Amino acid sequence: MFTGKQVYLRPLEEEDLPLRVKWVNDPEVRNTLMFDYPLSLAKTRHWFSSTVADSAKMHFSIVDKDNGAVIGMTGLLQIDIKHQKAQFYITIGEKEYWGRRIADEVIPMVLEYGFTELNLNKIYLYTIPNNERARKVYERNGFVLEGILREHHYCVGDFQDLYQHSILRRDWFERKGRQTAVALNGQETNVLLTCAGRRNYLVRSFRSALGGRGRVYAADTSPSAPALYEADEAFIVPPVTQEDYFDALLEICRKHEVKLLISLNDLELPLLAERRDLFEAAGTLAVVSSPEAVNICFDKWKTCEFLAGCGIKTPKTYCALEDARKAVSRGEVAFPLVIKPRWGTASIGIEFAADDDELETAYRLVRGRLSRTMLAGASAADPERSVLIQEKLDGAEHGLDVVNDLGGGYVCTFARQKLAMRAGETDRAVTVDNPELASLGRKLGKKLGHIGNLDCDVFVNENGCYVLEVNPRFGGGYPFSHAAGANLPAALIAWANGQEADPEWLTIKPGVSASKCDRLVVHGGAVEPGKLKAAA
Repeated sequence: MFTGKQVYLRPLEEEDLPLRVKWVNDPEVRNTLMFDYPLSLAKTRHWFSSTVADSAKMHFSIVDKDNGAVIGMTGLLQIDIKHQKAQFYITIGEKEYWGRRIADEVIPMVLEYGFTELNLNKIYLYTIPNNERARKVYERNGFVLEGILREHHYCVGDFQDLYQHSILRRDWFERKGRQTAVALNGQETNVLLTCAGRRNYLVRSFRSALGGRGRVYAADTSPSAPALYEADEAFIVPPVTQEDYFDALLEICRKHEVKLLISLNDLELPLLAERRDLFEAAGTLAVVSSPEAVNICFDKWKTCEFLAGCGIKTPKTYCALEDARKAVSRGEVAFPLVIKPRWGTASIGIEFAADDDELETAYRLVRGRLSRTMLAGASAADPERSVLIQEKLDGAEHGLDVVNDLGGGYVCTFARQKLAMRAGETDRAVTVDNPELASLGRKLGKKLGHIGNLDCDVFVNENGCYVLEVNPRFGGGYPFSHAAGANLPAALIAWANGQEADPEWLTIKPGVSASKCDRLVVHGGAVEPGKLKAAA
């Protein structure tokens, strides 16, 4: 989930509990803790069954990157969302790892999680009087001593004083900002995310990458878009299809000195690509590919033609109902078939047909519905050929993030196997190290020459890799790459400032499994006045 140079963090599992018992019952380890002893495995399992479902606690196991050994525990306790605070703890239980500054790697990872993922304002901790070494570690990582709670804790037959330390959100970002300033030569970078929708994770990722050296703005047509409520400032803008939409974006960019604009919507990309120079003249770098590259990706028929021209396998695809029927009769393709819009986004309008009757029905249904969706305008370009019929592939579905720099030069590929889908987006995935997928990503990046991220859907079976779709933007699968160590927001910020990206931002750890989960974002009456602004 979180990766450092020596260790990474993953959620605590039941299989780790015997180690916890061993550590607490070890006198040398226990001397640094606030635990009564002895501790039994049965009691620990009971504790685990209750704590695993407690949203006020988050426990991580600390794992050695080289050998996979669990060497300690860390996490947050007493997570208080209303008051935006939580208590930090860490235990390095394997004594051979003492003195290797493991805590200096772990503490920033947990603070990053607390301040960016949980949006906490304060993280605090306690130390006991005889643990001077721990206090030095915490001070080195930004914690300050708040005071001493006299005889506050009864443990091992005696009352003990507790030293209380804390770090505030603003302290953390100021501290990160000083570190980021070194990499970016002290330059501040304001970022605008357009069509922000539900991409809260990108708001947090860009804010974390900036480290206090800039602000993250978000724009959307809907005042209930969740990402607006986590941005530093949010704006309600007209729909993309209205003439004044880009005027509103340009005004935001000029007024707030936006240096980097990131579009998150397929329908916006073709229009933004044609206006990139307007934003450049306003001092804003719009991270969008050329109109030609965007058109290849948005028009799924052209995508198939492009991929075939690159020697990349794709599903058999037909642009007319009769062409598909003839292909079935010739034995070129067999049911089931996929029916989908030629100009599509977010799995809108996708149907499946198991026989010819269903094919007829599904084709007419998709064509009829297109006129009532956001895809109506794009489909009007060629209404008679606005629906594709495509071979349904078997195999393991994968997602790729193919990363190019701001000049369109290929950089790297992040790959993951999709384990579950929901509403057209990856819901659960595991990162993989697959040379064939890496080679495919390299070929795509070099041939297309896109800017920034290219989100790709790929099926892998015994016959090879088949590319279904490519979209030149951050996709719903990027958070899985980020959880495995990638940091494309940081790379984009560095490139925008003429700096080199840290190679660690452009690598991921394979075998990292992660799942998405929903959480509530409170808005309406709970939002402070002026939080959301209508763009002029």
